[in-house]
Amino acid sequence: MLRLLLLTWFSVLCTPCLGSPGDWQRFVPFISSESGRQRDSALESLRRYPGIEEALREAVRSGEGRAAALEVIGALKLVAITPDLIQAAKVQPGADLFRTLNALIAAGAGTPDLASFYREQLIRRGGATPAGAILAMIDGLGSMGGELEKSVLEGLIADPNSQIRLGTLHYTARFLKQEKRPEYLSILISALASTPHQIRIEAAVLLSSIPQGRKRLVQLAAQHCLNDPYPEVKAACRRLVERGSE
Repeated sequence: MLRLLLLTWFSVLCTPCLGSPGDWQRFVPFISSESGRQRDSALESLRRYPGIEEALREAVRSGEGRAAALEVIGALKLVAITPDLIQAAKVQPGADLFRTLNALIAAGAGTPDLASFYREQLIRRGGATPAGAILAMIDGLGSMGGELEKSVLEGLIADPNSQIRLGTLHYTARFLKQEKRPEYLSILISALASTPHQIRIEAAVLLSSIPQGRKRLVQLAAQHCLNDPYPEVKAACRRLVERGSE
């Protein structure tokens, strides 16, 4: 009986030790478990898994098991793997890679090198760059305080993808709220004439949060959309005009 108990104890505590290469993936489904106990147990097993960081690096490099590896890297906040993620993103700029990098920023991955990489990728983006990747880079760069030239933002605000345009609006508003990069204001103002109408509403809402020092410019811009065919846009622009008169 004692021998059986010891064997059971060993199999529970040392499960990672007995797995074959790549066997770490069996813990991944439990990372998103609604049970906090299951999730914590899975994360602890992954932390103790022999050679886990190298296994994850190999999955990122080869692409085999990459989705599972990215989930683990983000959950464990493995900042040391950041260079491998950047190299993989240079070859294949997938949205999942950038979302994982963003998850690591708060854990210390938000270095000038990462900000420069994001900036370069946004400048050089092409038609083959997934919209999700562009969105993730805009969000990540903003959270790091990385600034883009106005010309780059003008290209992003004209992108056919409405989600990219929305992301660009929030990026510019982040700096304007901090009273930085005043030249970004024209990006928000230009969106008052953008389509679909949800973009115009969001632009008006964000403009309402801009420091009062620029209220006159905002008021003049808002007058151009007082006759918008959409009542929601018209109401948002009216509020902007009234705010500028305060």
